[in-house]
Amino acid sequence: MYRPLADEIRPSDLSQVVGQTHILGSGGILRRIIESGEIPNMVFYGPSG
Repeated sequence: MYRPLADEIRPSDLSQVVGQTHILGSGGILRRIIESGEIPNMVFYGPSG
């Protein structure tokens, strides 16, 4: 069955995300929040890309 390309290449876990190591890398703030299991409401802003 046909699946959109975005579904095919979307990362399934944080280790597959490329870049943003200061946020998602070992000890990064967002990684720590996700791993804690207590994810607060967040708003992200900035230029796309």
